[in-house]
Amino acid sequence: ISRIKDLDNVNYKLRKILNKKKIEFELIYKGTIDGDSSTTFHEKCDNYKNTLVLIYSSINKKFGGFTTRTWEGEDINKKDDHCFIFSVEKGIIYDLNEGEDAIKCSKEYGPIFVNQIAIFDNFITQGGIITNISRSFNMKEDDELLNAYEKFGVKEVEVYHVIS
Repeated sequence: ISRIKDLDNVNYKLRKILNKKKIEFELIYKGTIDGDSSTTFHEKCDNYKNTLVLIYSSINKKFGGFTTRTWEGEDINKKDDHCFIFSVEKGIIYDLNEGEDAIKCSKEYGPIFVNQIAIFDNFITQGGIITNISRSFNMKEDDELLNAYEKFGVKEVEVYHVIS
């Protein structure tokens, strides 16, 4: 499993967003160690701004997203001009489209990047979903994160606090 240090384009983007020459990553949540429930995700992550979510799918795809906003709140969407999602294999970052909501905070789910990625409660058995109904992020039709898979199995979810 690759680590954050392998994500050069993501590191570069984060340094630009946070206006820092160097940033550090603190692992605050690892589903296979801390538990894969949405309750545990929110207990561990809700109070942090600047979080990077890294998802490892059961078909060996790695992708995720970044937000400057916290994950706390009940069934609300949040705006974040600095939010983005990314594909590790493709080395591509997808910026949020102007005016779109960035993340959804819901106690019944893990991290949700609006209209693109949602991680279910008990994700190791329940998985996640990628939707393409309404695109919040700047992706072309043929540029799917999971080659057009809609539901996907999840091996791991890691959340890092990005420290600048």
